[in-house]
Amino acid sequence: ELRRDRKDTFHFATVTVPGRQAADILATEIPRALAGFRWPKSMRWGSGPDRWVRPVHSILCVLLDEQGSRVVDFKFAGVESGNWTVGNTAMVKEGFRVSSVDDYLDKLQSRFVIPSSDERRRIILERASRLAADKGLTLVEDESLLEEVSGLVEWPKVMMGEVDRKFSSLPEELLVTSMRSHQKYLAAKDREIGRISHFVVVSNRETSDDGETILNGNERVLKARLEDASFAWTNDLQRIHESCGPERMVEALDGISFHGELGSLGSRAVRMTEISAWLADHLGVRPQDARLAARIAKMDLVSQTVGEFPELQGVIGRYLAYEAGFSRPVADACEDHYYPSGPVDRIPTKPVAIAVGLADRMDQMIGFIGIGLMPTGSRDPFAVRRSALGMIRLLLENRVRVSLRKAFLEVAGNFERQGVARFSRRDQRERIVSDAIGFVHARLKIHLRSKGYRHDVLTACIATGDSDDLTYLVRRADALTAMLGTSSGKGLIEGFRRANNIVEAEMKRGALPELPETGNWSSEPAERRLFDRLVKTRSSVEAKLGGNEDLDGAMEDLASLRTPIDDFFDTVRVNVDDEHLRRKRLGLLLAVRETARLVADLAHIET
Repeated sequence: ELRRDRKDTFHFATVTVPGRQAADILATEIPRALAGFRWPKSMRWGSGPDRWVRPVHSILCVLLDEQGSRVVDFKFAGVESGNWTVGNTAMVKEGFRVSSVDDYLDKLQSRFVIPSSDERRRIILERASRLAADKGLTLVEDESLLEEVSGLVEWPKVMMGEVDRKFSSLPEELLVTSMRSHQKYLAAKDREIGRISHFVVVSNRETSDDGETILNGNERVLKARLEDASFAWTNDLQRIHESCGPERMVEALDGISFHGELGSLGSRAVRMTEISAWLADHLGVRPQDARLAARIAKMDLVSQTVGEFPELQGVIGRYLAYEAGFSRPVADACEDHYYPSGPVDRIPTKPVAIAVGLADRMDQMIGFIGIGLMPTGSRDPFAVRRSALGMIRLLLENRVRVSLRKAFLEVAGNFERQGVARFSRRDQRERIVSDAIGFVHARLKIHLRSKGYRHDVLTACIATGDSDDLTYLVRRADALTAMLGTSSGKGLIEGFRRANNIVEAEMKRGALPELPETGNWSSEPAERRLFDRLVKTRSSVEAKLGGNEDLDGAMEDLASLRTPIDDFFDTVRVNVDDEHLRRKRLGLLLAVRETARLVADLAHIET
């Protein structure tokens, strides 16, 4: 149909969708929803096309309304829906029929099923904590494992077993990981000796011997698992204690490819060594410590223990470095340089670890960006975004002052010295560094916007061009935000925008003159006041930025331009017939813009 509004006539379509019964809607939408599930691992069985995390045996779907209880009829994975299901099959084999939600929940409880995952989790944690307290133990906190176990059982039976004392010398993380990864056991630590001595296993059934047989079986299985872990760890200790053992492990990195164009892990270790030493000067640590830590940081990747437990990379490196006699800062850096691996991970605070962590991420970023593997869309197979975020957090949260441009050029030079083709020319390295800084700025905006920073403030600070020191950049953003919160700051933006618009339009016609040395050319009082205030402000801002970096003071001085700029535009006309005078005034407005740009490009600020 045609409908006319105040300006024109438009075509409208009126579509009437008739209502449907709830059962009919559910019968259509539920199979569609089930088919849309995406599991990390799924399977097909039989000849059907449907996939699920496990083979589907039955589907319970009952609708209770004014007409009573009835089955919603549909089929999924070759199975028809019904009003029949089963309880805990480890305890009860017979199924049962369901007529309502309350009926369903009552019958589950009587058939050894606690339907609430939260309730199962509470029961497991409460009983495990009580068992640990009774033995003078402390339960090792593991929220994700607790969540997983509560989803694996329907009727939690919590039992505590003992770890064979022969394994007490294994690193704690190795014990916990072996229990966790293979057996889904919670670990418990003896408070007196400070070692893992017991484990908590959660069964899914009640037994006549109160779980003793199940517990004995789990103790035997754990012992076999820990024998494997102990074998790998003992072999690694033997290697590290051999003459030149650590160096031989480092040399073994040459046999592991990092990337076809970027060389081996051994080549990467050499690059990390060089940039870590360069960064050491900015962190107040001895370059030789940073070099040594970077050199051995990846050596545990060739260990048998990390081969068996990849999630322990870094942790095992720290233990091996201790065994080899390295200093604590150097050994700790073997683990800490991997942090943060995400937006909420802990941040290392020791300078040696910071240096190695920055070197690791800078090398990865520059390397992959340099060979054309910049992330696109949601794809980031080489974790370049994660490297950038980790680097940003290391710099900002430790307040590290470093020029990314200089650091990135050092990294690019390392690739050039190792003969990586795409880094062979100076102009190539300059382009790679420029692209990398732009990429970091984009990630910085995303990171800081999640903390409440305005995107236009960040853009204004980045646009000045001297924005490769991220810690200083964020301080400028903080100072600019504070200034914009004042009446003078808000007023300055209006006057600046007016001046900038005139300057931009005129610069399209040609270059504008510099600010004259004196204001004697003007007879307008407002013009003279703006000139005098501008000269003082520029000098003051430059002094405060270059001396003790008084950013708040510089912003305050900049805001003082608000009144003379307003007075100028109220009483002075820029586009006069006298071309000499007109260009003098344009030069004055250009100086307003360039003075503001000492701290931020205010043209990007939104009102």
